[in-house]
Amino acid sequence: MINIIFAMGENGEFGRSLELHKAIVARTPDEELRDLPKNGLPWHCRSDMLFFRTMTNGIGSDVGMAAYQALRGQFSQNTLHNVVAHAWADDSEYNCVLSGVKTWQQMNLPMSRTRCFLPVSRSILKENGLNNLEELLDHTANKGTSTVWIAGGKEFLMSVLDEFAAGKIHIDNMFVSTIKGTFESDVVIDQAKLMMYIDSNFTYNEEYVENKQVLIQRYRGVIK
Repeated sequence: MINIIFAMGENGEFGRSLELHKAIVARTPDEELRDLPKNGLPWHCRSDMLFFRTMTNGIGSDVGMAAYQALRGQFSQNTLHNVVAHAWADDSEYNCVLSGVKTWQQMNLPMSRTRCFLPVSRSILKENGLNNLEELLDHTANKGTSTVWIAGGKEFLMSVLDEFAAGKIHIDNMFVSTIKGTFESDVVIDQAKLMMYIDSNFTYNEEYVENKQVLIQRYRGVIK
């Protein structure tokens, strides 16, 4: 099973460079802004981080179940179950999170017995005898990965959606977290292009959860 998972601001804010972080720190006394990661997400959102941890570890793991139990208190339990149900392969034992190199460097998240993180670039693919994303996904499946999560950054995400639109790969689900508010960001996703991909390649449904911090929506990939 192959899923996409990412978060953005209401205006498509997607990330923040080290240069922007330094500029913000230099001009603001706001401790919350100053304490954000040096590069990466321009927000703190506990609900979304718990959701990411739940999904990429899987409820079948101790870490994933602990995150899910914490998450249940932040959303309606029935709607949350609808969003997360069947989002893993039936025999899901190991999850692989793929991201671009910069995003991989920023994540700084621990691997576990059920989750690993791998960076993706043309040079890395070539070094491992792989020509494209399709071959990489086949390779991870052959190595025992039951669920692949594609987690950004922006360029890698859009290239994956291009491959899906061209029929070269299949995406089972896409989970989009829209963080409520506006954020200073110099990495912005093209929302019009994203909606074009959703309109053409995914089904709309009522699978979503929402609280004061975030709206999380699930889209199911259309089989071509």
